[in-house]
Amino acid sequence: MNDKKIILSGKNIEKIYNNVSVLTKLSLELYQGDFTVIMGLSGSGKSTLLYCLSGMEQVTKGEIFCGSKKITNASEQELSKLRAGQLPIP
Repeated sequence: MNDKKIILSGKNIEKIYNNVSVLTKLSLELYQGDFTVIMGLSGSGKSTLLYCLSGMEQVTKGEIFCGSKKITNASEQELSKLRAGQLPIP
């Protein structure tokens, strides 16, 4: 059992650009105190994933949470406030 606090998570994230699927049913949990690496070939969706997780890019399908707060359909004002001080970025 993992007792660490989930700080950022995504469930079944999908992102499609011009009928091209970039992210498909991706789910992840990032825990406080962990070190996480995102690796992949050029064009594999690393930046797209990070943009989606930060709310800078809307997902086509799925849900993204900052802690327990769902940010998938948050307003730009809410997302700006979140990015300014609440996203778990060291």
